[in-house]
Amino acid sequence: MGRLINMHHLDTRHTKLVRMPLGMGKLKGLRVLTDFVFGEQNGSSISELGKLKNLRGRLAISNLQNVVCHRDAEDANLKEKINLKELQLIWRFAEVVTVGDEFYGHGAALSKPFGSLEILSFEDMPEWEEWFCLKDGAFCLSQELYMEDCPKITKSLPKHLPSLMKLKIERCGKLGGLLPMAPSMSKLDLNQCDALRLEPLPCGLRQLQIYKLNIKDSILEQMERHYTHLEKLVIWNCYGLRSFLEGRIGVWKHPLHFQPSDGIYDAEEIEFFPDEHMLPSTTTGLDLYRPSSESYVFGLQGPSTPHLSSHIGYVGLSEAPIYASKDALQIVRCWKKLRKEGSMEENGVGRREEQTTMIELSTGIDIEKLPLWEEERQYRNCYVNSISSREMESLTAICDAFLPSLHVSAADADAVATFYQSSASMAATPERVGGLLSERMEHPKKWMIRLALWLLSTWLGTFVLCGPRSLSTNFPFFHTFSQLSQQKREEILLSWSLSFFYHLRMLFKSTKLLTLLVFFSQVDEKNQNLSWKAIGYCGPDPEFQPQASRLKTSKQNGYGNFICKEQECKEDGEKEERYGPLCRGLINLKHPRDVVADNLLRFGLPVSVRPKKINPPNLSHPSLTIKCDAVIVGSGSGGGVVAGVLAKAGYKVLVLEKGNYFARSNLSLLEGPSMDQMYMSGGMLATDDMGVVILAGSTVGGGSTINWSASIKTPQHVINEWCDRCKLELFDSKLYKEAMDVVCEKMGVQSEIVEEGFNNAVLRKGCEELGYPVNDIPRNSPPDHYCGWCCMGCKDGRKKGTSETWLVDLVNSGNGVILPGCEAIKVLHKRRKGRGRNRATGIAFQLEYVGAKDICIVESKVTIVACGALSTPPLLKRSGLKNANIGKNLHLHPVAMAWGYFPDAPLSSGWPEKEKKSYEGGIMTAMSTVVANMDKSGYGAVLQTPALHPGMFSALMPWLSGADMKRRMLRFSRTAHIFALARDKGSGDVYSPDSIGYKMEATDEENLKKGLDKILRILAAAGAEEIGTHHCKGKSINVKQASSHEFERFVKEESSRPLRDLNTQICSAHQMGSCRMGIDPKQSVVNQMGETWEVEGLFVADSSVFPTALGVNPMVTIQAIAYCTAQSVLDVLKRKKSIY
Repeated sequence: MGRLINMHHLDTRHTKLVRMPLGMGKLKGLRVLTDFVFGEQNGSSISELGKLKNLRGRLAISNLQNVVCHRDAEDANLKEKINLKELQLIWRFAEVVTVGDEFYGHGAALSKPFGSLEILSFEDMPEWEEWFCLKDGAFCLSQELYMEDCPKITKSLPKHLPSLMKLKIERCGKLGGLLPMAPSMSKLDLNQCDALRLEPLPCGLRQLQIYKLNIKDSILEQMERHYTHLEKLVIWNCYGLRSFLEGRIGVWKHPLHFQPSDGIYDAEEIEFFPDEHMLPSTTTGLDLYRPSSESYVFGLQGPSTPHLSSHIGYVGLSEAPIYASKDALQIVRCWKKLRKEGSMEENGVGRREEQTTMIELSTGIDIEKLPLWEEERQYRNCYVNSISSREMESLTAICDAFLPSLHVSAADADAVATFYQSSASMAATPERVGGLLSERMEHPKKWMIRLALWLLSTWLGTFVLCGPRSLSTNFPFFHTFSQLSQQKREEILLSWSLSFFYHLRMLFKSTKLLTLLVFFSQVDEKNQNLSWKAIGYCGPDPEFQPQASRLKTSKQNGYGNFICKEQECKEDGEKEERYGPLCRGLINLKHPRDVVADNLLRFGLPVSVRPKKINPPNLSHPSLTIKCDAVIVGSGSGGGVVAGVLAKAGYKVLVLEKGNYFARSNLSLLEGPSMDQMYMSGGMLATDDMGVVILAGSTVGGGSTINWSASIKTPQHVINEWCDRCKLELFDSKLYKEAMDVVCEKMGVQSEIVEEGFNNAVLRKGCEELGYPVNDIPRNSPPDHYCGWCCMGCKDGRKKGTSETWLVDLVNSGNGVILPGCEAIKVLHKRRKGRGRNRATGIAFQLEYVGAKDICIVESKVTIVACGALSTPPLLKRSGLKNANIGKNLHLHPVAMAWGYFPDAPLSSGWPEKEKKSYEGGIMTAMSTVVANMDKSGYGAVLQTPALHPGMFSALMPWLSGADMKRRMLRFSRTAHIFALARDKGSGDVYSPDSIGYKMEATDEENLKKGLDKILRILAAAGAEEIGTHHCKGKSINVKQASSHEFERFVKEESSRPLRDLNTQICSAHQMGSCRMGIDPKQSVVNQMGETWEVEGLFVADSSVFPTALGVNPMVTIQAIAYCTAQSVLDVLKRKKSIY
């Protein structure tokens, strides 16, 4: 061999070579060597390999177990072979029992062992029992891991493999533990490894193949909810599976190739298989081998005509192949009985005596528009995740940095241990966040989050956004965010929160809010969250009795969001109590148009239906044209009052509501689903700069449905200001005083308290200890209303929002109806001869109907817009109104909070009681005006308590590290919050319902700081062990251990910290003033009657008409102004000609 000195290429692949011949080192011109095999005692030594300096391309070195000393290995001089692109190292250790520390090397290699390794494979190791994965930074660049034929190994896989893309485990029956955290994993092959825990699966999977495994239905349910990128699924020879996704495969948008050779085998145990029309439109074929005689494949669903899609090219059912074409589905010699209750045999499919059955297909079905998918998705708060795999890689790494899996001691309780050991990705939180970014969140800066996620998937982008922390001292030096260690990722997140660059602070704030809110509020199929038991949270109100089967009810009525049928409510009075008092007055616009027309006619509302030949509907040719006396946009505190007053006076009223109706047992009282269903933007609304998080209702009843019960009359100093400075005589009139009395009586407002909740008791006791003023808050609920879930709707109707009062008057009068689920797009108005301004003629609105946008028109004598301070200005602007004040002068009542922790063990006095929880009891019963400046200008801050369930609690609390956040959450149920609410002079602009600008003035910030100073003292005086604020630095103090000097210094430092520029999370639950009332068209949008200056017969009746900020809860003031506006509307209607 040594004589072949001019040889350039030597390929020994596919040979039985057991050692390299002597003299290999003499082939100095050799450029390509495919394999170098070391002999046990003879042949070329490893030093011979070191002499081959010109090697390039690929090299495999095998039998490395014959290299005894690591110094000999250094003689191979692989570092200088810079032209080698791929290096494969092969050891043969058939008798190895343990892989431990020696596997990771010595010296400098210990910091990040195997830092350049891309593929790691263990094969044919029959005696291997344990793999001690002690180095968290090991295998940081490994992309593929294979473990095959290792039957004795019991533990365990590496915990974190940030770059892993493919994992294959075969015939490792005793291998236990969890799959590694691998945000980049796209392919997973599992074969005969029953001891391995499969839940949760990696979020970004595109191919999943499972062979001969005991799998549970929950695995497939997990895939159905979270793995929207899945392209290939193979389940072969598996057992334990009883159902197959219950007809919900429609969540997968990507092609699922169920190939004849890769089908679902040995399916004797399967009892349920998906409805055919639920398969995605890209599915090309499906095999089911050896099904049981009791299983069925396709169910035909629908009230009358079966809906079958036309995309299945091949389906095999044992010896009965089923073929589908564009025009028909053909079942050939199907002797096995197919069944589905109520559909299969009724439609004549699968009867044994029929050899061939032809069924016509309806094409063009959109999977996501099918009723079951829509109901399931809305209830579970699940949205299809369509962000790219690179973005998901970064998003998963960020979520796991906020909420990592942590080691716990054996002494911890099971629930606490599970909580600590669970990461965000293990709960599939990144996939849910991805769905919200894809479909739900509409923030104007969302594109920046998406861009940042993409940049973090590249080493250059990671370096730009993360700086030197993303670098390492080992090759390749630069890394993507997901390749960094947990410690470095946490350090980077913390640096973003304190960064000089505002956009990095925005990135931190938005990703933190989304991750924590989703993780702590998401629920599984049993309406549980893996953290709740550990943090002491019970979920929905234990006394709440939800509807027995939400999906069944919503599917029967076909509405979405659990609205009962109008006819059923009329026939059965008990259902009104069960579903809420408005069910008789709701019109389901998703019914066929002739049915809708008939329902409207029954309420005395003339309606015309567009001829079917005109397609599609538009403003000139709407699908429905409805006539009424008054159309009201919005059903909240303003619109509801006007609707009730006008309907009781005998006028025909139509109420349009963008949200849907949730009441009584049709509520969920689950934080995540409730926010998604009943709040604007699912509770994820914020100003454009993320400076203020905004909560605003979007449901029938508006903000009054999710209001915290506070019902405070307009303060006298505000009335004086509006009368004297704004020259608005209305507010000093007998009519306005009457209005406040009427609306308070209607809501049953009272101030008595039977039992006070945890937060309010803390506020009251602290104030009493310090001599601060503290007052009872008037509320629209009875004295014994001890409920902390009112922010998610009222379970029994005892909280008297408009959906329990004024809208009930509307329904009971028989003169009006409510159309939920429709959005007003334009106020219609036209110029009349001889008039100086246009006159309102009605509203155009749109809704989803049969998978498309439908346009309808309401023609009315008067039009009342009451969609709230965030939605009214955009509607007026879309309608062509030019008043420069529209959308200006927005006030938000900015809120800053502080917290105090009270251990479970009460004080020596027995207070606060051990059983008290922070989320229970009346949300607002006590209020302090110690810094409200009520006796002067009124521009100060009131101190009250919030409703914080786990999601919002976690999103608002400071984040310092994953471990610190989990520690804070363990204290959740005994952490009291008090907030300072400022009557703000600062203002903002409404550009659209999702785009809001706002700037808090220095005086507003100063008032909030004064409030925080008092709150910290109140918490300490009430007996808190530890206190702190929501400032991003997250400092706190143990009151029991601190000296008086340390306490005073802490209070002064924390209350003087800046609140603007994302230093402290500011919140808002009240929005007002964006279409303010005035006496001058140049300074206001509406006059004292509530009518717009520009358009005759167009009234505004919501908080947007407030001349200034109010300073207290605005519900009573909104209703009082709306009551006065309703009187003006009545005067207009009395002068109109009747059309009925």
